[in-house]
Amino acid sequence: MAEAQCLCGALKLTLREPSKLVVACHCVACQRRTAKPFIVGAFYPVNAVEISGEATEFVHCEDGLGGTKRPIQFTRCE
Repeated sequence: MAEAQCLCGALKLTLREPSKLVVACHCVACQRRTAKPFIVGAFYPVNAVEISGEATEFVHCEDGLGGTKRPIQFTRCE
């Protein structure tokens, strides 16, 4: 099990199992969202992630595998 949190600690994630996939994405949507040339993301099954705190979910593009990317973002400490 792993735990993560945002910079201010108001949003916390508990990850009950290892990630199923880790990728570096350089699609235009990820570049625009982060203002970076690429991002590194870890993907987990929905039932393996527990979120505490108020998060915003953005569904923004196909992932090429028949699904969509759903990055979780917390805007209070940005």
